[in-house]
Amino acid sequence: MTAYRVINKADFGGSKIIYLSANVINFYGQNTFPLPKGMRLEISGFYNFPGPWGGKFRTDAMWAIDMGLQTRLFNDRANWKLEPIVLVH
Repeated sequence: MTAYRVINKADFGGSKIIYLSANVINFYGQNTFPLPKGMRLEISGFYNFPGPWGGKFRTDAMWAIDMGLQTRLFNDRANWKLEPIVLVH
């Protein structure tokens, strides 16, 4: 988890003033679970709260989750992964 506060202030003269502030929190997680026959299931994902981007814009919340299977081959000399499931928002 990452948490921080962003404050951007700029005065371009006249009525061109930018003030953008936000509390931002980001989560990331990854877990691997053993399965029968030497296979493993990996699940990872993240969630980013809405926040500023580039000092001028606010982004919407973003998240993603992906899962995959992994197995070792040839007496543990090779690794094979399949990551077909991805959910993104």
